[in-house]
Amino acid sequence: MAALGLKSLPGYTAKAVPNTQLLEIAVVDTSPQRAQAVVNELTNQLILQSPWGPMAGPSSVRRL
Repeated sequence: MAALGLKSLPGYTAKAVPNTQLLEIAVVDTSPQRAQAVVNELTNQLILQSPWGPMAGPSSVRRL
């Protein structure tokens, strides 16, 4: 919310896509532009908190 300057978030869901390594994030809002901004920021925040995000140190990198 802070990153977008919003007082509250519209309704959203996040779920794993079966049999994949994907995560589906959906946002429902009366404004398509705000829904897109929210889903983009939720994705960004998830990446920032992941072990492979930009703040991850060398010890957190895993080779596949």
